[in-house]
Amino acid sequence: MKFVLLLIFASASVVGHAQSRVTHLEALAHANFPDIAEFPAELDLIQKVTTGEIVDRGQGNPWRSESDNADAPLQRWGREREIRAKLIRWLVVSREVQELIDPKGIQISGARIGGDLDLNFANIPFPVTLLRCRMEGLLLIGTTTPSLNLAYSWGKQVTVTTANIVHILSFFAFRSDGQINLGHTHVGDLYCDAATVTNGLIANEITVDGDASFSAAYTGNRLPTPFHLNGQLLLQGARIGGFLNFSGGEFINVGNNGLDLVGATVKGLVFFKTFPGPPGEAQYLDVQGTIDLRTASVGGIFLDQLHWPPAWGLEGLKYNSIYLPTTAFPEAVRFGLTPNAELGLTWLGLDRSGSIQPYEQLAKALNNSGDTLGAT
Repeated sequence: MKFVLLLIFASASVVGHAQSRVTHLEALAHANFPDIAEFPAELDLIQKVTTGEIVDRGQGNPWRSESDNADAPLQRWGREREIRAKLIRWLVVSREVQELIDPKGIQISGARIGGDLDLNFANIPFPVTLLRCRMEGLLLIGTTTPSLNLAYSWGKQVTVTTANIVHILSFFAFRSDGQINLGHTHVGDLYCDAATVTNGLIANEITVDGDASFSAAYTGNRLPTPFHLNGQLLLQGARIGGFLNFSGGEFINVGNNGLDLVGATVKGLVFFKTFPGPPGEAQYLDVQGTIDLRTASVGGIFLDQLHWPPAWGLEGLKYNSIYLPTTAFPEAVRFGLTPNAELGLTWLGLDRSGSIQPYEQLAKALNNSGDTLGAT
């Protein structure tokens, strides 16, 4: 009986403590934002951020216009969905407020973020998740946070430079109307699969402890959605501890570099291949511009034969192995396949440097794989 009473008392204490945190945060919010009652989504956020719940303000992807959704009230993007950027900044910057927030952090879905979200130089002790949100600019210069998830959201200029994203930085299916700048940032893993970026992506000198991916992916449609970029993908001097994946991506920068990895270091494989899809509808890698790998050092090159981009810069590129499978579909790929020297020479024929070094490097890689005949 005593044990039951103690259990009831402990449960009541936990509930009371949680309620106390909500009450305290509500009082602080009303004091700092006297008009918060006019923003129901903000009141919802204040209620749920202390308990680790997701603030879900409606379904639908934000790039659908309000007029498209006019007949579906849950799809509208008006005041009922708006959370002001300055409120989010207050939640992550105020030391007093940080102590009231659940370790799961800020989790918002389907909201309109009003104004530029400026989190510059903030030391955020919890994850920040903004799913299917519509936002303006996003600034995280010198910011530290465990993770930042912007999947399916839509924004303008995104600047995450000299930041430390300890675990995952996700732009999965993100749409940017401007440039994304990740220069000199440190992240655990970087995922940009199925994203659309209209004005270049800069990630010079980025450090990724694990994997980095700019690949096509399935997003709920019958066909894979490509990563699509207008402008350059700059990865000059990048350091990537795992693989680097460009499978099925679209990189459009005619007359200039489409992919620039000059001086980059990748410990794992770099994938230049087709992303699998239904029969006859695979998503080809499409690079309308030069793939510049000069002086890069990578663990291996994976290059399928279905759709080779036409222009490469290969002088000074170093790699331990090269894989040239006859198909892009995983069930047919054998990673232990001895590379075909003839295919390798065809690839080198696309190099524009005129240097002999790429041929010497191919011979070394073939020899490493045991293809001593091909190496000669």
